[in-house]
Amino acid sequence: MFYGDIANGKKPRGKLTYEEYNQKRIAKQDSILAQTYHHGVTIMGANTHDKRYGDLDEGFVWSGGTGVYYFYRLYVLSIMSFQGRLGAIYRYGRFDFDEDAGTKTLHGKKVDLTRNTEITYRNAAVDIPLEFKIGGHIEPTTFLYLGLTFGVTKSIYEQSTVVKTLDASSSDKAVQKDLEYLSSIGLSDYPLTKYEKVKEPFYMDDWETNGWVGVGIDGKYLSAEFQVLVASGSTKDNHRYYHLFHDTNPTWRVMVDFSMR
Repeated sequence: MFYGDIANGKKPRGKLTYEEYNQKRIAKQDSILAQTYHHGVTIMGANTHDKRYGDLDEGFVWSGGTGVYYFYRLYVLSIMSFQGRLGAIYRYGRFDFDEDAGTKTLHGKKVDLTRNTEITYRNAAVDIPLEFKIGGHIEPTTFLYLGLTFGVTKSIYEQSTVVKTLDASSSDKAVQKDLEYLSSIGLSDYPLTKYEKVKEPFYMDDWETNGWVGVGIDGKYLSAEFQVLVASGSTKDNHRYYHLFHDTNPTWRVMVDFSMR
């Protein structure tokens, strides 16, 4: 009966014809190819501009950071997407600040004293950004968008190195020459240098908040976004970053997603 059905062009009971089987296979393949993977790993690189470190709000030189996140992305309709990330970030930076420390008579000569403070920090934190995206698909698995991100950052541990240097100088060339000679023969007490290394954990009330705007493109396997900081705050005075609306260069970061099933 089975062979008779095939010979008569009939479909055996419980079986698909070759045409139906082939159409189903192609439809499944097209569906897989058109599917965007929605979760994976994010790698982040940042260029930060710190405007405050504790009581020090001048002398910023440089800072930056890197991070690794797990992300999950959810599309709503065809023009919106929500993406959450949970990750660990590493940040570093340096401040270098000079201030007038008065005058002093040294070997009968009046000299000016200057105090230099250099702080280098390294910070480990947990970062939780939540992003809303709006845009459109330029092809089934490619989504071009503008993004708005709100993030919460919780510092865990920080190591800072503080070097304070007190130095003597003079605008009088003859006095300055005398100072250099005294220093060369070991008769000058300047510069005086104090070195300190601080390692400290952060408490439960140490939190940072941040807001970002970005532009990016989501693909099936690889996505990338450029974000600029537009707002920042913290419960303490540490790590308040310059954002887009200040007079200096803004803080920015690049987020690259590697998607997986």
